[in-house]
Amino acid sequence: MSKQRFFEETRWPYNLQGQILIEPGSGSGRFTEIAASTGAMVLSLDMSVAVDANFATNGHSENVLIVQGNIAEMPFPYGYGDRLFCFGVLQHTPDPRQAFLSLPRHLRPGGRLVADVYHKKFTNYVLGTKYWVRPLTRRVPPERLYRLVRRYVDLMWPTARVVRTIPCIGPTLNWRLLVADYSRELGEEGAIDDAVLKDWAYLDTFDMLSPQFDQPQTLGAVRRWCNEAGLNDVEVIVGYNGIEIHATHPELG
Repeated sequence: MSKQRFFEETRWPYNLQGQILIEPGSGSGRFTEIAASTGAMVLSLDMSVAVDANFATNGHSENVLIVQGNIAEMPFPYGYGDRLFCFGVLQHTPDPRQAFLSLPRHLRPGGRLVADVYHKKFTNYVLGTKYWVRPLTRRVPPERLYRLVRRYVDLMWPTARVVRTIPCIGPTLNWRLLVADYSRELGEEGAIDDAVLKDWAYLDTFDMLSPQFDQPQTLGAVRRWCNEAGLNDVEVIVGYNGIEIHATHPELG
């Protein structure tokens, strides 16, 4: 799933040998591994201790450099990268606009940028039940919240199994019930181990309730960011993780 998303969202070739890729907000390295498989030199950055997990998985690769740092003050030279991708990050920063505007300066002229941000619309923002409870859950210490999430998923799991079987809308309803449900992505009912689905439910339910910031954006706002950054070849569309941004850094002159 990570490989499919990386190449379909970036639209980049499988072979990027000799190029420099910058990855702000790498988390535990889900996409770092895929980026490194292209042969490019990957400069991977995250502010959290997830860099330790990333290093455990990808630190052995000669073409990966993992750095702990702030997306707004990345310790990489300006005009340095050939490509930059930023997945699942911007909405979780204190100021998504400012975080986005800090990215293009690290690209060489003509360098390619791909980023995404949650889409702010009625169905997933106003009707998104996670936003109803996040004012409470984001204040709970992470260790305690994770324990509570596990108990909640355990309690709801028998119901989630039944709800999942409702044609077309079952998994979506489970997400509304605050039980992350990847049965649609992982295959037909019975094709994936129930324990795996439950593990993913623990992790992603926690993931949607724990971030300090979760700030979806409108298409209009994101287009204004790109205009403010002076980017070329801008394409702002609804895609994998909400809104996808495809652009290139202006050529000199």
